[in-house]
Amino acid sequence: MSPLRLAIVSCVFASHALLANSHDDAQPQGSCDTHALHQGGEGCGCASATRKATTNANSEQSTTSQQSTHEWPPKGAAWVPAGEFFFGAEKSPYPKDGEGPVVKAKIATPLWVDATEATNQQFSEFVKATGYVTTAEREGWSFVFEPFLSPTTSEKETQAVQQTPWWVQVHGASWRHPEGSDSDIEAVVKPDDEAPPRQKSSTAQKPHAFGTPRVLAFPSWEGARWKHPAVHLSFYDAEAYCKWRGMRLPTEVEWEYAARGGLTNRTFPWGNRHDDLHKRANTFDGSRAFPLYIERTEDANAPPADGFDGSAPVASYPPNGFGLFDMSGNVWEWSVAVDKSTGQTSAYQAVLRGGSFMCWHEHCFRYRVSARLAMEKDTGNYHMGVRCVATARPGEQASATQ
Repeated sequence: MSPLRLAIVSCVFASHALLANSHDDAQPQGSCDTHALHQGGEGCGCASATRKATTNANSEQSTTSQQSTHEWPPKGAAWVPAGEFFFGAEKSPYPKDGEGPVVKAKIATPLWVDATEATNQQFSEFVKATGYVTTAEREGWSFVFEPFLSPTTSEKETQAVQQTPWWVQVHGASWRHPEGSDSDIEAVVKPDDEAPPRQKSSTAQKPHAFGTPRVLAFPSWEGARWKHPAVHLSFYDAEAYCKWRGMRLPTEVEWEYAARGGLTNRTFPWGNRHDDLHKRANTFDGSRAFPLYIERTEDANAPPADGFDGSAPVASYPPNGFGLFDMSGNVWEWSVAVDKSTGQTSAYQAVLRGGSFMCWHEHCFRYRVSARLAMEKDTGNYHMGVRCVATARPGEQASATQ
Protein backbone atom coordinates (compact mmCIF):
# COMPACT_ATOMS: atom_id res chain seq x y z
CA MET A 1 0.00 0.00 0.00
CA SER A 2 1.42 3.36 -1.01
CA PRO A 3 2.03 6.17 1.51
CA LEU A 4 -0.71 8.16 -0.23
CA ARG A 5 -3.25 5.47 0.47
CA LEU A 6 -2.16 5.21 4.07
CA ALA A 7 -2.38 8.95 4.55
CA ILE A 8 -5.77 9.52 3.00
CA VAL A 9 -7.85 6.52 4.01
CA SER A 10 -9.42 7.28 7.36
CA CYS A 11 -11.39 4.07 7.79
CA VAL A 12 -10.41 1.01 5.79
CA PHE A 13 -11.55 -2.50 6.63
CA ALA A 14 -10.12 -5.71 5.26
CA SER A 15 -13.44 -7.34 4.56
CA HIS A 16 -13.04 -10.97 5.54
CA ALA A 17 -10.61 -10.32 8.36
CA LEU A 18 -12.75 -7.59 9.84
CA LEU A 19 -16.12 -9.22 9.55
CA ALA A 20 -17.50 -10.07 12.95
CA ASN A 21 -19.96 -12.87 13.49
CA SER A 22 -22.83 -11.26 15.29
CA HIS A 23 -23.46 -14.38 17.32
CA ASP A 24 -20.05 -14.72 18.89
CA ASP A 25 -17.54 -12.57 20.74
CA ALA A 26 -15.08 -12.12 17.91
CA GLN A 27 -13.22 -8.81 18.07
CA PRO A 28 -11.64 -8.22 14.67
CA GLN A 29 -8.93 -5.64 14.43
CA GLY A 30 -9.28 -2.40 12.52
CA SER A 31 -9.95 1.24 13.14
CA CYS A 32 -13.08 3.34 13.09
CA ASP A 33 -13.63 6.43 15.17
CA THR A 34 -17.20 5.67 16.19
CA HIS A 35 -17.14 8.37 18.86
CA ALA A 36 -16.27 10.88 16.18
CA LEU A 37 -19.04 9.46 14.03
CA HIS A 38 -21.70 10.23 16.60
CA GLN A 39 -20.17 13.63 17.25
CA GLY A 40 -20.15 14.51 13.57
CA GLY A 41 -16.45 13.79 13.10
CA GLU A 42 -14.65 11.54 10.66
CA GLY A 43 -16.38 8.31 11.57
CA CYS A 44 -16.91 5.43 9.20
CA GLY A 45 -20.64 5.36 8.74
CA CYS A 46 -21.40 6.39 5.21
CA ALA A 47 -19.01 4.58 2.91
CA SER A 48 -16.26 2.73 4.68
CA ALA A 49 -16.91 -1.01 4.62
CA THR A 50 -14.27 -2.23 2.17
CA ARG A 51 -13.04 -5.45 0.66
CA LYS A 52 -9.53 -6.62 1.24
CA ALA A 53 -7.60 -5.83 -1.89
CA THR A 54 -6.47 -9.19 -3.25
CA THR A 55 -6.50 -9.72 -6.99
CA ASN A 56 -7.84 -7.24 -9.46
CA ALA A 57 -9.47 -9.86 -11.65
CA ASN A 58 -12.02 -7.41 -12.97
CA SER A 59 -9.34 -5.13 -14.37
CA GLU A 60 -7.97 -8.11 -16.28
CA GLN A 61 -11.20 -8.89 -18.12
CA SER A 62 -10.74 -8.61 -21.85
CA THR A 63 -11.38 -5.16 -23.24
CA THR A 64 -11.08 -6.11 -26.89
CA SER A 65 -14.71 -7.26 -26.89
CA GLN A 66 -15.84 -4.45 -24.62
CA GLN A 67 -16.23 -1.73 -27.22
CA SER A 68 -19.53 0.05 -27.79
CA THR A 69 -20.35 2.07 -30.88
CA HIS A 70 -18.76 5.06 -29.11
CA GLU A 71 -21.50 7.53 -29.98
CA TRP A 72 -20.21 11.06 -30.23
CA PRO A 73 -21.00 13.28 -28.54
CA PRO A 74 -21.64 10.69 -25.80
CA LYS A 75 -25.35 10.04 -25.42
CA GLY A 76 -26.77 11.57 -22.24
CA ALA A 77 -23.73 13.79 -21.62
CA ALA A 78 -23.78 17.52 -20.91
CA TRP A 79 -21.24 20.06 -22.15
CA VAL A 80 -18.99 21.49 -19.43
CA PRO A 81 -16.88 24.43 -20.63
CA ALA A 82 -13.21 24.89 -19.81
CA GLY A 83 -12.37 27.18 -16.94
CA GLU A 84 -10.57 27.78 -13.66
CA PHE A 85 -11.78 27.33 -10.09
CA PHE A 86 -10.62 26.96 -6.53
CA PHE A 87 -10.29 23.25 -5.83
CA GLY A 88 -10.96 21.96 -2.31
CA ALA A 89 -11.89 23.64 0.97
CA GLU A 90 -9.84 25.11 3.79
CA LYS A 91 -12.39 24.22 6.45
CA SER A 92 -13.78 20.72 6.55
CA PRO A 93 -15.64 18.70 9.19
CA TYR A 94 -13.20 15.90 8.36
CA PRO A 95 -9.60 17.20 8.18
CA LYS A 96 -8.18 13.75 7.48
CA ASP A 97 -10.20 13.51 4.27
CA GLY A 98 -7.75 15.87 2.57
CA GLU A 99 -10.06 18.58 1.24
CA GLY A 100 -7.45 21.27 1.91
CA PRO A 101 -5.47 23.21 1.08
CA VAL A 102 -7.43 25.12 -1.54
CA VAL A 103 -5.54 25.38 -4.82
CA LYS A 104 -6.37 27.08 -8.07
CA ALA A 105 -7.05 24.49 -10.73
CA LYS A 106 -7.62 24.76 -14.44
CA ILE A 107 -9.76 22.66 -16.74
CA ALA A 108 -7.99 23.43 -19.98
CA THR A 109 -10.30 21.56 -22.33
CA PRO A 110 -14.11 21.36 -22.27
CA LEU A 111 -15.64 18.11 -21.10
CA TRP A 112 -18.60 15.95 -21.87
CA VAL A 113 -19.97 14.80 -18.52
CA ASP A 114 -22.81 12.33 -18.05
CA ALA A 115 -25.83 14.34 -16.99
CA THR A 116 -26.79 11.57 -14.57
CA GLU A 117 -25.25 8.67 -12.75
CA ALA A 118 -25.22 5.46 -14.78
CA THR A 119 -28.61 3.79 -14.44
CA ASN A 120 -29.39 0.12 -14.12
CA GLN A 121 -30.71 0.26 -17.68
CA GLN A 122 -27.45 1.68 -19.01
CA PHE A 123 -25.26 -0.69 -17.02
CA SER A 124 -27.36 -3.67 -18.13
CA GLU A 125 -26.72 -2.72 -21.77
CA PHE A 126 -22.99 -2.77 -21.05
CA VAL A 127 -23.20 -6.18 -19.38
CA LYS A 128 -25.37 -7.59 -22.16
CA ALA A 129 -22.92 -6.42 -24.82
CA THR A 130 -19.75 -7.56 -23.06
CA GLY A 131 -20.60 -10.31 -20.59
CA TYR A 132 -18.83 -8.29 -17.92
CA VAL A 133 -18.87 -9.70 -14.38
CA THR A 134 -18.65 -7.17 -11.56
CA THR A 135 -16.47 -7.47 -8.48
CA ALA A 136 -19.50 -8.20 -6.29
CA GLU A 137 -20.72 -10.92 -8.64
CA ARG A 138 -17.28 -12.49 -8.87
CA GLU A 139 -16.78 -12.44 -5.11
CA GLY A 140 -20.35 -13.57 -4.45
CA TRP A 141 -21.25 -10.85 -1.94
CA SER A 142 -21.27 -7.16 -1.15
CA PHE A 143 -22.06 -4.86 1.78
CA VAL A 144 -25.66 -3.66 2.24
CA PHE A 145 -27.16 -1.20 4.70
CA GLU A 146 -28.90 -3.55 7.16
CA PRO A 147 -32.21 -1.72 7.65
CA PHE A 148 -33.00 -2.30 3.97
CA LEU A 149 -32.73 -6.08 4.19
CA SER A 150 -35.77 -8.34 4.23
CA PRO A 151 -36.36 -10.20 7.52
CA THR A 152 -35.20 -13.44 5.91
CA THR A 153 -31.93 -11.98 4.65
CA SER A 154 -31.35 -10.07 7.88
CA GLU A 155 -31.68 -13.27 9.92
CA LYS A 156 -29.56 -15.31 7.52
CA GLU A 157 -26.65 -12.91 7.15
CA THR A 158 -24.77 -12.68 10.45
CA GLN A 159 -21.48 -11.17 9.34
CA ALA A 160 -21.07 -7.42 9.73
CA VAL A 161 -18.30 -4.89 10.18
CA GLN A 162 -17.65 -4.83 13.91
CA GLN A 163 -17.35 -1.07 14.28
CA THR A 164 -20.20 -0.27 11.89
CA PRO A 165 -22.66 -3.16 12.22
CA TRP A 166 -25.20 -1.54 9.94
CA TRP A 167 -22.94 -2.67 7.08
CA VAL A 168 -23.80 -6.34 6.57
CA GLN A 169 -22.08 -8.80 4.27
CA VAL A 170 -24.87 -10.06 2.01
CA HIS A 171 -24.27 -13.01 -0.26
CA GLY A 172 -25.79 -12.55 -3.67
CA ALA A 173 -25.90 -8.75 -3.41
CA SER A 174 -24.88 -7.03 -6.65
CA TRP A 175 -26.09 -4.40 -9.08
CA ARG A 176 -28.79 -6.86 -10.20
CA HIS A 177 -29.85 -7.71 -6.66
CA PRO A 178 -29.11 -4.62 -4.55
CA GLU A 179 -30.43 -6.00 -1.24
CA GLY A 180 -29.45 -9.61 -1.87
CA SER A 181 -30.90 -12.56 -3.75
CA ASP A 182 -34.47 -11.83 -2.67
CA SER A 183 -34.36 -8.41 -4.35
CA ASP A 184 -34.24 -7.58 -8.03
CA ILE A 185 -33.95 -4.42 -10.11
CA GLU A 186 -36.47 -5.81 -12.60
CA ALA A 187 -39.44 -6.06 -10.28
CA VAL A 188 -40.59 -5.56 -6.73
CA VAL A 189 -39.83 -8.62 -4.65
CA LYS A 190 -42.13 -8.92 -1.66
CA PRO A 191 -40.11 -9.72 1.48
CA ASP A 192 -41.01 -13.21 2.65
CA ASP A 193 -44.05 -13.20 0.34
CA GLU A 194 -45.68 -10.70 2.63
CA ALA A 195 -47.19 -7.30 1.88
CA PRO A 196 -45.10 -4.89 -0.19
CA PRO A 197 -43.23 -1.96 1.37
CA ARG A 198 -44.98 1.08 2.79
CA GLN A 199 -47.93 -0.76 4.25
CA LYS A 200 -48.19 -0.98 8.01
CA SER A 201 -46.77 -4.49 7.93
CA SER A 202 -43.63 -3.23 6.20
CA THR A 203 -41.75 -2.66 9.45
CA ALA A 204 -40.74 -5.38 11.83
CA GLN A 205 -39.29 -4.95 15.31
CA LYS A 206 -36.54 -7.37 16.20
CA PRO A 207 -33.42 -7.31 18.35
CA HIS A 208 -30.47 -6.51 16.18
CA ALA A 209 -27.76 -9.13 16.13
CA PHE A 210 -25.49 -6.75 18.03
CA GLY A 211 -28.07 -6.23 20.73
CA THR A 212 -29.51 -2.85 19.75
CA PRO A 213 -33.28 -2.78 19.19
CA ARG A 214 -34.11 -1.34 15.83
CA VAL A 215 -36.87 -1.05 13.29
CA LEU A 216 -36.28 -2.70 9.95
CA ALA A 217 -37.72 -0.73 7.08
CA PHE A 218 -37.73 -1.79 3.47
CA PRO A 219 -37.25 0.96 0.89
CA SER A 220 -40.14 1.74 -1.38
CA TRP A 221 -39.41 0.62 -4.93
CA GLU A 222 -42.28 1.41 -7.27
CA GLY A 223 -41.81 -1.18 -9.97
CA ALA A 224 -38.58 -1.97 -11.75
CA ARG A 225 -35.54 0.13 -10.85
CA TRP A 226 -34.21 0.71 -14.36
CA LYS A 227 -33.90 4.47 -13.81
CA HIS A 228 -32.18 4.13 -10.45
CA PRO A 229 -28.38 4.36 -10.40
CA ALA A 230 -26.50 1.09 -10.72
CA VAL A 231 -24.80 0.32 -7.40
CA HIS A 232 -22.39 -2.19 -5.86
CA LEU A 233 -19.87 -1.03 -8.47
CA SER A 234 -16.16 -1.12 -7.69
CA PHE A 235 -13.66 1.27 -9.26
CA TYR A 236 -12.77 -1.46 -11.75
CA ASP A 237 -16.43 -1.95 -12.70
CA ALA A 238 -16.89 1.79 -13.15
CA GLU A 239 -13.72 2.08 -15.20
CA ALA A 240 -14.72 -0.77 -17.51
CA TYR A 241 -18.19 0.69 -18.06
CA CYS A 242 -16.82 4.11 -18.99
CA LYS A 243 -14.21 2.59 -21.30
CA TRP A 244 -16.91 0.65 -23.12
CA ARG A 245 -18.73 3.92 -23.76
CA GLY A 246 -15.61 5.55 -25.15
CA MET A 247 -15.35 7.67 -22.01
CA ARG A 248 -13.40 7.50 -18.75
CA LEU A 249 -13.68 8.18 -15.06
CA PRO A 250 -13.21 11.83 -14.08
CA THR A 251 -10.27 13.01 -12.06
CA GLU A 252 -11.49 14.46 -8.79
CA VAL A 253 -10.52 17.92 -10.07
CA GLU A 254 -12.79 17.46 -13.08
CA TRP A 255 -15.54 16.04 -10.91
CA GLU A 256 -15.50 18.96 -8.47
CA TYR A 257 -15.35 21.55 -11.23
CA ALA A 258 -18.38 19.95 -12.89
CA ALA A 259 -20.22 19.62 -9.57
CA ARG A 260 -19.83 23.32 -8.81
CA GLY A 261 -21.76 24.14 -11.97
CA GLY A 262 -19.98 27.42 -12.53
CA LEU A 263 -20.46 28.73 -8.99
CA THR A 264 -17.53 30.07 -6.97
CA ASN A 265 -16.81 29.39 -3.30
CA ARG A 266 -20.13 27.63 -2.69
CA THR A 267 -20.79 24.58 -0.53
CA PHE A 268 -23.29 22.74 -2.72
CA PRO A 269 -24.00 22.50 -6.45
CA TRP A 270 -26.85 24.99 -6.00
CA GLY A 271 -25.15 27.43 -3.61
CA ASN A 272 -25.08 27.58 0.18
CA ARG A 273 -28.70 27.05 1.22
CA HIS A 274 -29.29 23.98 3.36
CA ASP A 275 -32.76 24.59 4.76
CA ASP A 276 -34.49 23.20 1.66
CA LEU A 277 -32.10 20.31 1.11
CA HIS A 278 -34.95 17.82 0.70
CA LYS A 279 -35.99 19.67 -2.47
CA ARG A 280 -32.51 19.64 -3.95
CA ALA A 281 -30.84 16.30 -3.19
CA ASN A 282 -31.45 12.75 -2.03
CA THR A 283 -29.73 12.53 1.35
CA PHE A 284 -30.56 10.93 4.68
CA ASP A 285 -33.75 12.21 6.29
CA GLY A 286 -32.50 14.00 9.39
CA SER A 287 -35.80 13.44 11.19
CA ARG A 288 -34.82 9.81 11.55
CA ALA A 289 -32.00 8.52 13.72
CA PHE A 290 -28.92 6.99 12.14
CA PRO A 291 -27.56 4.40 12.26
CA LEU A 292 -29.36 2.71 15.17
CA TYR A 293 -32.73 2.61 13.51
CA ILE A 294 -34.94 4.04 10.81
CA GLU A 295 -38.13 5.35 12.27
CA ARG A 296 -41.30 5.89 10.29
CA THR A 297 -43.61 8.79 10.88
CA GLU A 298 -47.00 8.15 12.47
CA ASP A 299 -48.38 7.61 8.99
CA ALA A 300 -46.73 4.39 7.85
CA ASN A 301 -47.32 5.38 4.23
CA ALA A 302 -45.62 8.78 4.53
CA PRO A 303 -42.33 9.00 2.62
CA PRO A 304 -39.18 10.68 3.97
CA ALA A 305 -38.90 14.42 3.48
CA ASP A 306 -36.97 14.08 0.22
CA GLY A 307 -39.33 11.38 -1.07
CA PHE A 308 -36.99 8.40 -1.03
CA ASP A 309 -35.72 5.90 1.53
CA GLY A 310 -32.85 4.63 -0.57
CA SER A 311 -31.65 5.66 -4.01
CA ALA A 312 -33.85 7.83 -6.19
CA PRO A 313 -34.40 7.59 -9.95
CA VAL A 314 -31.74 9.75 -11.55
CA ALA A 315 -32.70 13.37 -12.30
CA SER A 316 -35.33 13.45 -9.57
CA TYR A 317 -33.97 16.81 -8.38
CA PRO A 318 -33.02 20.03 -10.20
CA PRO A 319 -29.70 20.09 -12.11
CA ASN A 320 -26.78 22.40 -11.41
CA GLY A 321 -25.61 25.21 -13.66
CA PHE A 322 -23.99 22.79 -16.11
CA GLY A 323 -27.12 20.65 -16.43
CA LEU A 324 -25.80 17.84 -14.21
CA PHE A 325 -28.13 15.99 -11.87
CA ASP A 326 -27.44 14.44 -8.46
CA MET A 327 -23.95 15.85 -7.99
CA SER A 328 -24.93 15.95 -4.34
CA GLY A 329 -26.41 12.86 -2.73
CA ASN A 330 -28.14 9.81 -4.23
CA VAL A 331 -25.07 7.57 -4.69
CA TRP A 332 -21.32 8.04 -4.36
CA GLU A 333 -19.40 8.40 -7.63
CA TRP A 334 -15.91 7.15 -8.41
CA SER A 335 -13.09 9.51 -9.40
CA VAL A 336 -9.32 9.33 -9.83
CA ALA A 337 -7.38 10.86 -6.95
CA VAL A 338 -5.18 13.91 -7.55
CA ASP A 339 -2.09 14.87 -5.55
CA LYS A 340 -2.52 18.58 -4.86
CA SER A 341 1.19 19.13 -4.38
CA THR A 342 2.00 17.93 -7.89
CA GLY A 343 -1.31 18.08 -9.73
CA GLN A 344 -0.74 14.49 -10.88
CA THR A 345 -3.28 11.71 -10.74
CA SER A 346 -2.61 8.69 -8.56
CA ALA A 347 -2.25 5.21 -9.98
CA TYR A 348 -2.99 3.72 -6.56
CA GLN A 349 -5.78 5.70 -4.96
CA ALA A 350 -9.39 6.24 -5.91
CA VAL A 351 -11.73 8.75 -4.35
CA LEU A 352 -15.49 8.76 -3.93
CA ARG A 353 -17.34 12.01 -4.51
CA GLY A 354 -20.80 13.47 -4.03
CA GLY A 355 -22.08 11.65 -0.96
CA SER A 356 -25.16 9.45 -0.99
CA PHE A 357 -28.68 8.95 0.28
CA MET A 358 -27.09 7.88 3.59
CA CYS A 359 -25.32 11.19 4.19
CA TRP A 360 -26.51 13.81 6.65
CA HIS A 361 -24.72 16.78 8.20
CA GLU A 362 -24.68 15.19 11.65
CA HIS A 363 -22.85 12.01 10.65
CA CYS A 364 -21.60 12.23 7.06
CA PHE A 365 -21.54 15.78 5.82
CA ARG A 366 -19.98 14.68 2.56
CA TYR A 367 -22.57 15.79 0.05
CA ARG A 368 -20.64 19.06 -0.23
CA VAL A 369 -18.90 19.70 -3.56
CA SER A 370 -15.44 19.70 -1.96
CA ALA A 371 -15.97 16.54 0.09
CA ARG A 372 -13.92 13.47 -0.77
CA LEU A 373 -13.57 9.97 0.63
CA ALA A 374 -10.61 7.77 -0.28
CA MET A 375 -11.66 4.21 -0.99
CA GLU A 376 -10.14 0.87 -1.95
CA LYS A 377 -10.64 0.22 -5.66
CA ASP A 378 -12.13 -3.24 -5.22
CA THR A 379 -14.93 -2.00 -2.98
CA GLY A 380 -18.41 -1.40 -4.33
CA ASN A 381 -21.18 -1.09 -1.75
CA TYR A 382 -24.91 -0.49 -1.71
CA HIS A 383 -24.52 3.22 -2.46
CA MET A 384 -21.60 3.40 -4.91
CA GLY A 385 -22.16 4.15 -8.59
CA VAL A 386 -20.50 5.86 -11.55
CA ARG A 387 -20.63 8.91 -13.80
CA CYS A 388 -18.38 9.09 -16.87
CA VAL A 389 -16.63 11.97 -18.63
CA ALA A 390 -14.89 12.52 -21.94
CA THR A 391 -12.55 15.25 -23.15
CA ALA A 392 -14.07 17.34 -25.91
CA ARG A 393 -12.48 16.97 -29.31
CA PRO A 394 -10.45 19.80 -30.86
CA GLY A 395 -12.66 22.50 -32.30
CA GLU A 396 -15.81 21.04 -30.78
CA GLN A 397 -18.35 23.62 -29.70
CA ALA A 398 -20.92 23.68 -26.91
CA SER A 399 -24.28 22.13 -27.68
CA ALA A 400 -27.30 20.92 -25.80
CA THR A 401 -27.16 17.75 -23.73
CA GLN A 402 -27.04 14.83 -26.15
